[in-house]
Amino acid sequence: MRQLSLRTGSPEYRREIARDVNRRRPPLPARCAAAGCGRCGPGVAPGVPSRPMEPDASAPAASEHAEHRAAELAAILETAVDGIVTIDVEGRIRSFNPAAERIFGYRASEVLGRNVSLLMPSPWAEEHDAYIRRYLETGQARIIGIGREVEGLRKDGTRFPCELAVTEVRSGARRVFTAFVRDLTARERVREALRRERDFAQRLIELLPAVVVLLDRAGRLERCNRHFERLCGAAAREAAGCDWFETFLAPEGREAARAAFARALEATEPTRALAPLQVGQARRHEIEWHATGVPDADGGVRRVLAVGLDVSERVQAARRLEAQVAITRALEHARTLEEAQGEVLAALGHALRWPRIELWSTDAEGRARERIGGFPHADASGPSLGFPPGAEAPFGQARSGPRWWARLESGGRTWSAVAVPIATRKGRCGALWLFAPPERSLRESEAEMLAAFAAQLGDFVERRALEAEFRQAQKLEAVGRLAAGIAHDFKNLLMGIRGCAALMEADRDDPVARRRFVQEIATAVDRGIELTDQLLAFSRRRPEVARAVEVDAEIEASAGLIRSLAGEEVSVAIELEAAGARVLAEPGHVQQIVMNLVTNARDAMPRGGRLLLRTRRTAQPEGWSPAEPDSAARACVEITVRDEGCGMDPETRAHAFDPFFTTKGPGEGSGLGLSTVYGIVRQLGGSIELESEPARGTTVRIVLPLAQQLPEDEAQLTAGQGAERRPAASWAGRRVLVVEDEPLVRMTAVEFLEGLGCAAIEASSAEQALERIDRERPALDLVLTDMVLPGMGGPQLATELRERYPGLPAVFMSAYPPDLLVEQGRLAAGTPALEKPFDERALAAALHEAWGAHEAD
Repeated sequence: MRQLSLRTGSPEYRREIARDVNRRRPPLPARCAAAGCGRCGPGVAPGVPSRPMEPDASAPAASEHAEHRAAELAAILETAVDGIVTIDVEGRIRSFNPAAERIFGYRASEVLGRNVSLLMPSPWAEEHDAYIRRYLETGQARIIGIGREVEGLRKDGTRFPCELAVTEVRSGARRVFTAFVRDLTARERVREALRRERDFAQRLIELLPAVVVLLDRAGRLERCNRHFERLCGAAAREAAGCDWFETFLAPEGREAARAAFARALEATEPTRALAPLQVGQARRHEIEWHATGVPDADGGVRRVLAVGLDVSERVQAARRLEAQVAITRALEHARTLEEAQGEVLAALGHALRWPRIELWSTDAEGRARERIGGFPHADASGPSLGFPPGAEAPFGQARSGPRWWARLESGGRTWSAVAVPIATRKGRCGALWLFAPPERSLRESEAEMLAAFAAQLGDFVERRALEAEFRQAQKLEAVGRLAAGIAHDFKNLLMGIRGCAALMEADRDDPVARRRFVQEIATAVDRGIELTDQLLAFSRRRPEVARAVEVDAEIEASAGLIRSLAGEEVSVAIELEAAGARVLAEPGHVQQIVMNLVTNARDAMPRGGRLLLRTRRTAQPEGWSPAEPDSAARACVEITVRDEGCGMDPETRAHAFDPFFTTKGPGEGSGLGLSTVYGIVRQLGGSIELESEPARGTTVRIVLPLAQQLPEDEAQLTAGQGAERRPAASWAGRRVLVVEDEPLVRMTAVEFLEGLGCAAIEASSAEQALERIDRERPALDLVLTDMVLPGMGGPQLATELRERYPGLPAVFMSAYPPDLLVEQGRLAAGTPALEKPFDERALAAALHEAWGAHEAD
């Protein structure tokens, strides 16, 4: 075998190629010149006969064709983009085209005849000759006829990636291997750049403080980033292929998320949705999702990339603000915490997304008293997870802030409880209990929110207590101002009673005159009772329970008190034109408003004048902004108080409703009258307007929304007011013990009882009554006793007597209204009681009630 070691492209190289071709090829056919080189026919490749043909007799023509073909082949080798290297069976390089020179950095003259391993890096260089021998012996090919990506070695020693394809050419016993080498350096550089970009993008995705997930068209999870795994834990790493919406999203956000997912599949533009991320009952995250369809190579969208930003703090802040507004509005119009608890707990529940919240009242030490309400169950009924009454809350010495308590078992479930004390400056007054599954944690922001709301509730309780004390002080101040008018009215009444008694004594024989004098005395007494009742009702403390109050009836019942307060120098005109108009208010609110305004009007007219008090139904005033948002459409009642006093200048008018602002001298006023009126009016959801000019008097106009309907208990109370309790037909023989320290009252009660057919046993004190009972052992059917006695009081006497006479009925007498005694805890609700002064008919009704209840038992 002759070695070919000429430089590719040289004339010698081309002539050698031609001679070699001529030696290895059969004679050319006659048509060769016409096909490829002008001497062969069409469709026949040069030098490749389609069938056996007779050799061409023209030898010079064949030689010319071979040279032409050799030149053509040399040109192909020189212009090829890939390197082409041929080697013999011993691995020596026989040809090396220009592309190979460019790729490896060698000139052909430097490599021809040398072993091809010099173009290979270790360890392939050392293994190459053995590989050729093994192939020649066994025919086992690793590259030949297969091709693959390998590394080449340049002259300067640098390694580079290349794609290698090797073919084998046999000519008789001669075998030549041709290697086609393509430099992949540029492609690998691009690949590496792409790889770096991909890795960089992946690192960015992993570093993002956001959730990144890739979903298929069915909404199944394909990939996710580490932030998602940190939020969802092991569930995220095991969730490939699961339904994303059902597994990781809270139920209330799934519909919005599915809609955004569907929109993302239809277009490649991002879509947005807010859907909480939650796994089981664990901590939830409020996530704002941005979903984008990911197009494939064909342009179709088969995946959705969803990026979620954790907006929990922002959403929590918005919910906190919303809850703050709702709670503030609820507390603004509520009178007690019990009245506001429904709206307060609902606002807390929606803001915290907590499974269960309860509101309890406690004593100053934190011991639970009773449950006020709960969420999602607004009332105080139903089972409670909180402490039973009397249990001590785990607040320690803390006055505010949540405290973890313990784990509870209830209804087959385990709960974790959070206790949040509600406190005033005087001590604790209540507690918020929050219950959740054990895995539900309390965020720091939630703890801060709870502490803030608990402080707000404590401030509300304290403020309402101060307002009640303030209103009571106002009443007592007004009572002091009433003293002169009341004394004047009572002197007139007493004068009438004394005069009638004297006339009766002087004219004993005229029964008609005596009857008239007795009637006048009774009328005077009734007037005195009415005046006293008004004064007591005005000055007493009442429980803060709102009911439908008829405005005209309240003012009419206080007319005598109003005139006494105004004094003789002031002419009072009362025009009541709002019959049946009711407002939802506490008892005494309307009365206190009117009394404070009348007091100011009287003080503004020291020399007398005219005072007008008028009521009427009205629509809402133009431009009025009521305290309650839903009261704008209500019908209203207007109360107007107008005087002819000194009036106010603009500066005084601007501060008229400020607390403690007064133009009166020291000791003449506290400056709280109009501010109290303003506070009550706003609490009732109304508005107040003041018109005044110096020397032209003052007009105060108050507009209150009418109650929409009577509360159920109020309607029942109103319906039952006409019921009449009648005494039994005959109580002859029934024995009643009468215990009263005031002789005149005792004598009157005994006379009334005897008139009803009963027998009376008298005593002036509890001790005297027990001594007589123990001594005489009389039969007793009832005890009629005063509440307040020297020594032992009436209730304790009744208890002592029931030890001697089990089940003995009792009726209590008092100058205080029975409902006040119940409020003060001095008398049990439902106990028969008589308010002094009373007549025989009232006594008979009380006896009927006591004996009726006893007989029913």
